[in-house]
Amino acid sequence: MPMSKPSNLQNGTGTFMPGQVRIVDYDVANNNILVRGSAAFGAIVSDTTRLFVISDLINAIKSDSNWPEVSQAGITLGANPFIMDFCLIGGFPSTVPAPTLDAQIVYNEETWFSPNPPSLNGESLGSYPQIVYAEIESNPGIMVFWPVQSVGWDANHLYPYLVNQAWTISPKPSIDFSSYNFQQMPLLINIALKNEVWPAFPTTQNSIIYVHCDSGVNRTGAVIVSYLMLFGSNVSKFGLAPTQPSKPYPLKQAQIASNRVPPLQDSTPNPGGTDISVAEAFCNYFATNHYDTNLVQQCVPLYNPNADMI
Repeated sequence: MPMSKPSNLQNGTGTFMPGQVRIVDYDVANNNILVRGSAAFGAIVSDTTRLFVISDLINAIKSDSNWPEVSQAGITLGANPFIMDFCLIGGFPSTVPAPTLDAQIVYNEETWFSPNPPSLNGESLGSYPQIVYAEIESNPGIMVFWPVQSVGWDANHLYPYLVNQAWTISPKPSIDFSSYNFQQMPLLINIALKNEVWPAFPTTQNSIIYVHCDSGVNRTGAVIVSYLMLFGSNVSKFGLAPTQPSKPYPLKQAQIASNRVPPLQDSTPNPGGTDISVAEAFCNYFATNHYDTNLVQQCVPLYNPNADMI
């Protein structure tokens, strides 16, 4: 069920915009590259009715300002590489017609990988990730369906952002291993990049690890900032040398790094936007090993009183 052409081509419509694709990290030993983006496969491309495919992603990667550095380091992109696709969008895509735009976007992507995909559920505390294995020869890879659930806010739409400030709404359901399992996602993205062993993942070499939501900003930003906190990046522009999860970068430093290579067509007030509440909740859990403890120093985000996204 292909999507109709949206009337307003902007973030959140599921439209593929090449400028939203940005390089995050790479692994020379396995010739793998990690990128962030805005659209699911099977989405509309720009202002046409053509569908987003692997060649579009490759062209967008090579248009990134960091591609010359990555290419010089030894990363090459084949004509039809294996795709490890992390889809962060929720919804009930197995219901036809899909009840929401997000669900329709997910449905289009899962059927892009497989004509008979498993039933996915992105609106309950299910077991994530849910995986769709490719059954279409021209679309090699897997779809890792992993909705990012917002932490929420209080009556004044405020999040904690000061040292020792308490959470008004518990972040536990959003990051707990037993529910949305956000805490595991950056770790498994790094496992895929480095071609390490995880039971549900195939071997990843000569691959693109592609992380996206429907705008490439908030949910995608939360995952990318969390990844940068734990692992840094080989991309010099981030200014974060590769590190290990036992020595994470502070949230502020990861946010600043992410904003150095923001999406090029970001329609939010602050390019490179991040879902602050999810990123700080994850950081705080990692620092304290507790979900609902007051914010500690290294997990207090940059704060802009005019917007929640930095």
